[in-house]
Amino acid sequence: MAEHESPFKMSADEIALYLSGGAEPGSVKHEEAKAALAWRMAQMQAGSTSGSVVPDTDPGPAMPELEPEQQRLLAQMVEGARGVARQEQEWVMIRYGRGVFLEGPGIGREEVVEGDVRMLEREALIEAIRFSRRQGNPTYVLTPQGRSYYTALQGNDPGSRQDAELRRFLDSETFKADYPRAYAKWSGAEILLWQADSEGEFTTVGHKVREALQEFATEAIARYAPADVEANPASVNLRLGAIIAEFRPTLGEARAKLLIALGNYSEATLAIVQRQEHGAQKEGQELT
Repeated sequence: MAEHESPFKMSADEIALYLSGGAEPGSVKHEEAKAALAWRMAQMQAGSTSGSVVPDTDPGPAMPELEPEQQRLLAQMVEGARGVARQEQEWVMIRYGRGVFLEGPGIGREEVVEGDVRMLEREALIEAIRFSRRQGNPTYVLTPQGRSYYTALQGNDPGSRQDAELRRFLDSETFKADYPRAYAKWSGAEILLWQADSEGEFTTVGHKVREALQEFATEAIARYAPADVEANPASVNLRLGAIIAEFRPTLGEARAKLLIALGNYSEATLAIVQRQEHGAQKEGQELT
């Protein structure tokens, strides 16, 4: 192996994939991705951006040890960055009276513990790119290490693994083949979601999600052909309920109860989608 060559044959995208649910925790791929991430972070912490620094055979801890509030703060920044243009992905730390505030995407203007911000900076998860002239307030941006840490953190979270499992199902070739129109609507809604930066665009996301649910019900009815189907495409739960009713005698009591519970969950989901689509006008609440 060349002097500056990485000992791991994984790209950054592969590392992110395996640590965000693409591999089971404890599996060979998952452990290799953790080690590869540690190797990359060791390079960056040594001041290298070109792969010229190779750490000792022991890559050290996979991630810096942060307190929960520090992890939450980093997560707010990473998730907030998704919805804004790259040049707007900046956060300013402001001292006002005895308080310290962080202002930027995903946070708004929130009082923070200065030590939490400094810890993220010390661990090279964020970087100060400039300071105000009068008060010296720093403006921060996320570093590649910060984004990688967040990805790894999500991969270790049970809820995130469930999300990843659901995503793998929706992105599977089987689902795409069986429900092509529903998948197309879901994909369009997701793409728009991360580009949306106004209430008007978020209501469009809600509209596309509602269309996706309707398409899924229509395609499921065509697939299973239940009797006594509600004709109105907008009545998603009634239409899906017809499929459950058709097969309930063969499902068994436990599965039937589970599907009924999922039906209640679906009704709540549809209510949220309709609220999103209509811009929360009746409730007078902010979207998202």
